[in-house]
Amino acid sequence: MTNKPSASSDDSTSPTYWSSVARLGFYREDWVTEVGPALSAPPTPIPYAMIGCGLQATTVVSPSAERAGFRLSAVCDVNRARAERATLGHGDVRVYSEYQQLLRETDAEVIFVCGPPDLHHTAGLAVLESGRHLFTEKPPAWSSSDVAKMQDVAARAGRKVAVGLNKRHAPLYRHAMELLKSPPYGPPRVFRMSYSHWPVAELRDHLFFFSVHAVDLCLQFMGPIEEIAIGRREFGGSRSLTVYAEHSSGSTSVLALDTTVAGLRERLDLSGDEWLISVDDVTSIQWAHGAMMSTSSWQPHFAVPGPSSDSYVLAGYVGEMAAFHRAISSDQEPEAGLDAARRAIDVLELIGESPEGITHRRLEHAAAGQDN
Repeated sequence: MTNKPSASSDDSTSPTYWSSVARLGFYREDWVTEVGPALSAPPTPIPYAMIGCGLQATTVVSPSAERAGFRLSAVCDVNRARAERATLGHGDVRVYSEYQQLLRETDAEVIFVCGPPDLHHTAGLAVLESGRHLFTEKPPAWSSSDVAKMQDVAARAGRKVAVGLNKRHAPLYRHAMELLKSPPYGPPRVFRMSYSHWPVAELRDHLFFFSVHAVDLCLQFMGPIEEIAIGRREFGGSRSLTVYAEHSSGSTSVLALDTTVAGLRERLDLSGDEWLISVDDVTSIQWAHGAMMSTSSWQPHFAVPGPSSDSYVLAGYVGEMAAFHRAISSDQEPEAGLDAARRAIDVLELIGESPEGITHRRLEHAAAGQDN
């Protein structure tokens, strides 16, 4: 049986194509708001400058930002030819080779930083000290202590910071969170996530560029971690990491974080008192409950163009930009900010310090794992 979430009752103000997609039963009105102008009235454009013009910046971050109501006004990269290529299709955009000069001259009140983590930290601090809002790709720094420095500067400057933890804004993970708010679903007892991808030589890169998403989702769904057991095995060119976590709520989590597959695969299973919610590769969801396991499901309708079959939307990239736009335009704080990043990095540091074999660790600041 397929149980389709209800769409907005008013399609009259939506584009014709969106009316059709809405009737397929994916988005509810709050999901429409989440992903912003792709599905609803465009917000007031906010000019932004981009520091770092590599592949992630130009093929993921910038297109998602434009759809969420940001407008590119300046770019900066140490490779000037790369910076100039990043301006194509954006109209009159100023080009810089040094971010210090960009910060002195640009009128943009919002700066995006997309590059190596060292750049995220140093340029991010400079952005905040200049009195501007900041979006930084993850990780914002290589250590929890350096993230804390960024938090201090942001607080003194009164500026807002969003971090590229896009999975938090993936619509199917959001729907799983909504299901937990009402019967027959409820507080999850067990969180299981497999986050597997191609081989990554350096453990730090494995953790901070990939596993951070699984850890962040674990903390978002389950709350603070009090104690973890870490299993680590190296297989020459690949690696297996398994994390068993006990939360302050009494619930448990199991994370399988390995570099043994081609491509990238992720699967989340949440279970509780005779119910199960499963999200596979951010593109399909099943939820079932009761002794008969009455099951509902959804997956994209790729034959119908629209947000429900758009990978930028499904992966949470447009949603994170729409959320950042709303935060800047209101009194809200970004949901995926430095606090969330620091909580995840606290866990990643423990994993990274663990030798091969099985290690048991307690988190000294377990309470910091709770989202407000």
